[in-house]
Amino acid sequence: RYRFDFPAEGASDKLPIVIDRLLRPAEYVSRVKVTDPNTGAEALIEQTVDVPEIFDIAAETPVLTTSTTAAPAPEKPAAEPVGAPAEAVALAKEPRLRILPPRDPATGLETVETQLSGEGIKAVEFWLDGKKVAVRRTAPYSLDLDFGEIPQMRRVRAIALDAHDKPLTGDELTINAGTDPFRVRIASPRFAPQLQGLTRVEMDVDIPEGDELASLELYWNETRLATLYDEPFVQTIDVPKSEGPGYLRAVATLKDSTAPPVEDVVMINTPAYMEELNVHLVELPTTVIIDGKPSDKLTDKSFKILDEGKPVTIAKFDYVRDLPLSIGMAIDSSGSMQNRMDEAQKAGAQFFEKVMRKGDKAFVVAFDEQPRLMQKWSTKTSDVHAALAKVRAEDRTALYDAVVYSLYNFHGVRGQKALVVISDGKDTASKFGYDQTLEYARRTGVPIYAIGIGIRPSENKVRFDLDRLCRETGGSTYYIDQARDLQRVYDDIQAELRSQYILGFYPSPDVKSGSKWRELTVQASQGKVKTIKGYFP
Repeated sequence: RYRFDFPAEGASDKLPIVIDRLLRPAEYVSRVKVTDPNTGAEALIEQTVDVPEIFDIAAETPVLTTSTTAAPAPEKPAAEPVGAPAEAVALAKEPRLRILPPRDPATGLETVETQLSGEGIKAVEFWLDGKKVAVRRTAPYSLDLDFGEIPQMRRVRAIALDAHDKPLTGDELTINAGTDPFRVRIASPRFAPQLQGLTRVEMDVDIPEGDELASLELYWNETRLATLYDEPFVQTIDVPKSEGPGYLRAVATLKDSTAPPVEDVVMINTPAYMEELNVHLVELPTTVIIDGKPSDKLTDKSFKILDEGKPVTIAKFDYVRDLPLSIGMAIDSSGSMQNRMDEAQKAGAQFFEKVMRKGDKAFVVAFDEQPRLMQKWSTKTSDVHAALAKVRAEDRTALYDAVVYSLYNFHGVRGQKALVVISDGKDTASKFGYDQTLEYARRTGVPIYAIGIGIRPSENKVRFDLDRLCRETGGSTYYIDQARDLQRVYDDIQAELRSQYILGFYPSPDVKSGSKWRELTVQASQGKVKTIKGYFP
């Protein structure tokens, strides 16, 4: 039983309902019962489905095929059965290209490989972050790319070309997209320079453990074409003939969840060498402390933003309260924490017990000589507590590696975010240096809250580095001697995260994408301002 929802104003005389089943070559009769839940009207549509044997001419071996049954509207049954041999042969000849995902996260030199099928592909063109970087005209149609030492989000596109260098098809993949468990992706088509008429749209949805999908909506431009509720997430649409570009949009929503919907957009019928212009709204989560407490009384007129010392216009101003939180915790499990391990575990458990509410999610990383994911993103406090209980103290301290690894998990996560680090603060084993970690933290834009256990006031260098890492990301540093000192810390962190101003501005047109770090200053008419200290365009 499948549920579909078609907007009446957008429906043609036939409703393309796609049902995927793997069938062996034979002749079948499909019976599809269609029910209108509003009126109770029902219809039973029967049609013959011929699943042919497709022979690979080179190997002379039969290939198992998949039958796709299209159920039209009851009043107009399909004139021809779907899955006829001629159609299957044509489908097998259709050029297709897919980028094979590299390891995650991808750093250093990685080979971007492609998988090709069909006929007519003579070359593959590779693009990185909107710029063409190479063309491969012989197999295996792969490219070595240097993704840098620290994992950053990159966009790779591969375009299949014919003998005249005309684009045929293509694929696009976001590399280092993080570990957010709620995602939607339009798997096909990803690149279509000339597309019209009946088109099969395939979508992938990743759903967090314990959650259910409420709906998956598919749009052509701003027109909703269909709503799907169950797998397979495949829909045939009629792309209208047009002279300009358009876009497909898939929007997924969870059932009984405070998590916002997620979406994916694919541009269709665009020029092969379309110039891209990035319009980057810089958002600044900002807390103003007045008389020791976060204030909610200020207006947009109370703030001034300076970009490299020059005033900019505030384009966005919101005051947000009690939004769902996405929290990561990195807990030091090195040998130097041996005598404090019980207190560190207690500190972490008390933090989540105090802070996490319905709709929040969290992950836990433990680190000694290297970081380890003890609990992936979860909305359950019990999962987080169980992960903390497994942590054991041993070996050296890779603090900076743990910060980078933890921040990577936030890629693609929206809303209120924070990373809490519990440690004695001294790094002895990281492959990343402090400057690399600071730059990565700046790029990620996640506030870091460090809780230093047993770090003496005389350890100036340790304290200075931790303070700077937290201050420049809009977080804070706390130094305690034992777990019972944490109540005040929890209250401060939660008060800041649950009650913030969101300021936004557009950089000047002469600020080029990919240029150096730019320092920001946010001033308020009163109180102490806490926010990130800059951005990378």
